Amino acid sequence: MIIRKKNLKIGILDIEAFDWSHFYIAGLLNETERNIYYFRNLSSLLSHIDKKKYDLIFCYNLSYDGSFIIEYLLKNSIIFNDIIMTNGKLLSFRYNKTIFKDLYQFYFSSLREASIKYLNENDRKGEIDYKNIRELPIEEVKKYLKQDLVLEYKLYKRIDKKITKRYYSIRSYIFKEVQKNSKISLVEIYRLREQFFGGRSEIFHSEVKDKRSFVYDVNSLYPFAMTQPLPLQYIGNCSFEKFLELRENNNLDFLILFREVYDEGGYYPIYDKIGRILYSRGKRKNIYLFYSLIKKFNLPVDFSDRNIDYIHLFKKDFLNVELIKKLYNERKVNPYNKILLNSCYGKFAQFPIFEKWIITKNYKDIKNDDIVYKINDVYIISRKDAEKNVDDVNVIIAKYITDFSRFYVFETINKIQNQGFSVYYTDTDSIHTDCPPEKFEKITGIKIDGNIGNFKIEKEFSGAFYYAPKDYELINEEKIIDKKKKGFKVDIDKNVENEFIFMSVKNLFKTGVFQVSKILKKDLNQKYYKIKKGNEYYYPEIDFDYFEQKKKIFKIRY
Repeated sequence: MIIRKKNLKIGILDIEAFDWSHFYIAGLLNETERNIYYFRNLSSLLSHIDKKKYDLIFCYNLSYDGSFIIEYLLKNSIIFNDIIMTNGKLLSFRYNKTIFKDLYQFYFSSLREASIKYLNENDRKGEIDYKNIRELPIEEVKKYLKQDLVLEYKLYKRIDKKITKRYYSIRSYIFKEVQKNSKISLVEIYRLREQFFGGRSEIFHSEVKDKRSFVYDVNSLYPFAMTQPLPLQYIGNCSFEKFLELRENNNLDFLILFREVYDEGGYYPIYDKIGRILYSRGKRKNIYLFYSLIKKFNLPVDFSDRNIDYIHLFKKDFLNVELIKKLYNERKVNPYNKILLNSCYGKFAQFPIFEKWIITKNYKDIKNDDIVYKINDVYIISRKDAEKNVDDVNVIIAKYITDFSRFYVFETINKIQNQGFSVYYTDTDSIHTDCPPEKFEKITGIKIDGNIGNFKIEKEFSGAFYYAPKDYELINEEKIIDKKKKGFKVDIDKNVENEFIFMSVKNLFKTGVFQVSKILKKDLNQKYYKIKKGNEYYYPEIDFDYFEQKKKIFKIRY
């Protein structure tokens, strides 16, 4: 959906509901008129949108506000299209000539957090009693709505209009900028995605008592990894003899499939029976490793011909390192830079098959391989389009970035432990240890300063309780100085023979349309996943042929 007009009619929309799913009131800020309109029903809201002919309307969390509009349109058999979804989030859709976008996708934090980080002290999100919202005077609700709409509009104004006009998220924008002038090969290597892991999160000691200790954080770990020479261009398969001949060429890198690797703990995790990630010592089979990382971090690997199944050859090159470092160096002047820095590495791992959602009343629009849902006389079509691939992603690059980052932290932990100091806990880019700063630099060879990739001291503490990864308390002088509790509990269907954990997509939850966004355990034999809504359970059918399409679409090498 490319908007070619120069002077756009912009609206900011916010919807309030009771009992989460029942529409109560909507407010729409009209930028041109500098006025806010209020609506007690969706029919009058949509009539107003048609009358005023808005080009763009932004919601803060379109997956929520947009779901009310989508439900209404489907129930009344009104066609809308150009739906864009990713990772279970509704990024955009078009109703008539009005395009809806998600302002959250440009900040990736709640409205309350975004207002604190990026707006003045007087600009803060209001408070309202959602449980009893229908009992409140309507003028009080409107006042609350107005306060939120003004905040959202101020956040919208902070972003260059060229970005909000052209892109659906800040990730899409910075992703393009970071890879400017870089040639990236689109290639899928069979089963490589199964070895695309994030940072290590592990507890080594459950409790710390009366010990001078520190939390060290890496300054922008993933952006730092992105400044390294990366395997951007795929050359092809490589024989073992050719590998021996070329391996000292610093312009090349090799992705090697080893039959067996001894893991000392931290290189590659494993899954337990219910999908939790564990780290342990022992042998790993069929592991992909980059030769440059094996050399850099001295990984213990058997390079004999009998232990290597396959070798892929890449040409190394740099992304826009100048931009990455500029954003990092100016992050204190513009805190928004932190979002930009952390927004794009994961996009390299985006699955490169274009997914299209079509809303139609015409049965003839349905193709053989479509997944189709019907509501009233409207067909909702989910189509995987093999002819229209995402051409600027590469999971190999994403894997290199996360592997480099994990090994970087793991090597630092190893050096600290080898010198007799304790490491209590690690989480992606942080290390909790009793190693003092005056020893840390000497032991690790990494400075404690403000430069990207170096460490900083985040906190000093004398006691701690570690309950689970991302769940701990730090104590100093008998006071809790930091408390972290993150994550969620997922119901697992005990009747399913192969148990696993999943994340569900509920974008169109009121219509009964479900999609699974992320499978954490790679068991594609089970065809139904249980999703809980209220006190009821749904078993949406998942089309696993989708996961096999990559074998047909790409030149898969194994």
